[in-house]
Amino acid sequence: MRLYALILAAWLLSPAGALAQDVPADEAIIRELLAVTESEKMLDGVYAQMDAMMVQAMQDALGGKAVTAEQQALLDEMRERMVAIMRESVGWEVLEPMTIDIYRKSFTQQEAQGMLDFYRSDAGRAVIAKMPLVMQHTMTAMQEQLKIMFPRIQEVQKDIIARLKALPQPPP
Repeated sequence: MRLYALILAAWLLSPAGALAQDVPADEAIIRELLAVTESEKMLDGVYAQMDAMMVQAMQDALGGKAVTAEQQALLDEMRERMVAIMRESVGWEVLEPMTIDIYRKSFTQQEAQGMLDFYRSDAGRAVIAKMPLVMQHTMTAMQEQLKIMFPRIQEVQKDIIARLKALPQPPP
């Protein structure tokens, strides 16, 4: 019996034993992890936040100018079509297999199990429950940063366009 224990210990400490711990996470545990973390539900929240950001961006672009009912209808149609494209391009049907593949390439079975154990804990459930709020605060903070950054980018564009126009034009 001691011999078997010694052989097992030697195998676990050998490079072959270490490789056994590097087994990629299997699809079943990844799917379970995605379910426990409510990934699909979280994605729906991202769509709602993106929609709200688009509404805000349109209002900012209008600069407080009043629009007619027809103009508003076209703006609403544009936003709806953009959201539909986003949902189609990065919907759960697209993201789920992509995420499974990425997780398989990134996490071992042991790591995925550890994450699953965490997300089933009280702390993990709190992270899941509060992540939409974290995302909302992040989006708001990013919008503020973009408001600061965008005018600076516009100035760079204006500068370069003016300098391009000032260059001698090649003959046709």
